[in-house]
Amino acid sequence: MNFNLPPSTRTGEEVAALLRRLIHSGELPEGSKLPSQRELAAQLGVSRMAVREALAALEALNYVTTQRGAHGGTSVSALGSNPELWAGRMRATIGEWDDLAEFRIAVESRAAKLAAERRTDAQIVAMRAAVTALRQGISRQEFRKHDSAFHAEIAAASGSPRLQESIRDARGELFAPTDNLNYLPSVVDMRREHAGLLKAIEARDGARAARLMVRHIEHSRDVLREILIPGQPMTAEEPRQ
Repeated sequence: MNFNLPPSTRTGEEVAALLRRLIHSGELPEGSKLPSQRELAAQLGVSRMAVREALAALEALNYVTTQRGAHGGTSVSALGSNPELWAGRMRATIGEWDDLAEFRIAVESRAAKLAAERRTDAQIVAMRAAVTALRQGISRQEFRKHDSAFHAEIAAASGSPRLQESIRDARGELFAPTDNLNYLPSVVDMRREHAGLLKAIEARDGARAARLMVRHIEHSRDVLREILIPGQPMTAEEPRQ
């Protein structure tokens, strides 16, 4: 795998953020083994100290595990472990997750509007494939992969590199921890919402695509909040289209 960082990325925190994004997107699936610290530092163009700090931070949060010895190394953990630990941490910082949802609403609704105006036929094909792949019985890892692919295609179709980067960073920050809560929105609901977005983007209806993206993210936020704080959804229930 090629690990690519923005030129300004140098700190352990930034390296950890990149690895979290790759884990979330499915590019680093559960059980996959990372290169050695020396190799990873060379690929990223950062110091070994930054890599060491990043891996220590990720291991403390159960994203990765490290085995010592000749046949050891660092591997991606099963993110479903320690759900109560994560639930407690997220409840204590629920305002941050609400704020992140608001940020996603702002940038992803704009990206959806632009995608409807600028998308190519090839991008529509890729979005349709991601929607079709969301089917009953898929694994958590497959769900993350296809959900991420759909949103990434919309971001790419917006034609804005800054929107792409912002969306990738925000989704990476949100979704990896929620795996630890066994947070997996209904595949049926997710596929229906993605299909509605696809239809609006395919029809070049930017205003509708933006509205549906807002509703989609609000729905996901409400599902997560109901897991963390039952009985306190953030938004009023609206008919799903």
